[in-house]
Amino acid sequence: PSQQLALVEDLAWYDPSALDGFLDDIAEVMGENPEIDKRFIAAVQKQTERQIQTVNDLAAERGVVVAGW
Repeated sequence: PSQQLALVEDLAWYDPSALDGFLDDIAEVMGENPEIDKRFIAAVQKQTERQIQTVNDLAAERGVVVAGW
């Protein structure tokens, strides 16, 4: 992901508030499949949260959003 983000020149379009509730959506959608273990769903949520935080940090570094959004 870091190499891909290095290619992003403009983050003015990025709105972290658009991702509010997304981690819950992941659990809801994946939870509909009884074959998917809850631990796997939690791991997907955690990794997704890390990726979102990475983009938030980059945006804050570039002065696009306030850190901690």
